[in-house]
Amino acid sequence: MTSTSGNIEEVVLIIADISGYTQFMLKHKKEVKHSQIVISDLINSIIEKVEIPLSISKLEGDAVFIYSSINKHPDQNISKLIGKKLLQFYEAFERKLIELVESNACDCSACSNIRNLSLKIFVHKGEALLYNIQEFEELSGIDVILIHRLLKNSINEKEYILFTEEAYSYIEFPFKKELLEYKEQLRDIGEKRVLVYIPEGACKIHKKIYQQETFKHKYKNFSEVPDFNEIKWENFFVIFKDVYYKAIKPIWDNKYLNKKYRYLNKKEHSINEDLENK
Repeated sequence: MTSTSGNIEEVVLIIADISGYTQFMLKHKKEVKHSQIVISDLINSIIEKVEIPLSISKLEGDAVFIYSSINKHPDQNISKLIGKKLLQFYEAFERKLIELVESNACDCSACSNIRNLSLKIFVHKGEALLYNIQEFEELSGIDVILIHRLLKNSINEKEYILFTEEAYSYIEFPFKKELLEYKEQLRDIGEKRVLVYIPEGACKIHKKIYQQETFKHKYKNFSEVPDFNEIKWENFFVIFKDVYYKAIKPIWDNKYLNKKYRYLNKKEHSINEDLENK
């Protein structure tokens, strides 16, 4: 084994973590292959957005550990680029999530619960020792430990971007005014103040996924189910007509005929009673 001693460098550390991964894998052991395909697709959607000045340190199961060496890119506005990238990670992840839900034709429990997955992003600025073991570049140091400790926290939100104070001060993030403050107790480190951004689009996207799944389930006999994004006023009545004749009318007709049959049956029974009394 060959290794180099490495250098201590100023870095921005990022962990993009798929929330709900452990429960997702444990609940769907029988469909482990399908589960892993889903997770791999979502991980790949994040990896595809990683570019200079960012580098991937390693994949950690349900997470991607990313870093940027500030010393190696002095000519780039790293703070601004990273601020944009954080939002791009979210957009890529959510687009892939919607794509997987919309294109899903499998009824297994894993594929049916894709919508329960979400993304949490952790960002910290500090120092790390960068060194090589054979062809692998590794990072170590207290700040590397710190960002990993932040994965276990008291924040009761399904998805968010978490900044340490150091990252918050350095990164040019467009929604700084909307951040919420928390204090976390980290094992062996102590209290750490963090700031959290909850993406506005995240709830809307999950609502859209729920609406589309509900719509498709309710009208699963349709040959073509319209996409909510493509519904316009000019074709609203066409869609309504389709819904009416394929779903509403049969139900209404059935209820009406049943009611009419009951009425006629009751009337006939009444006439028979009158005849018997005479």
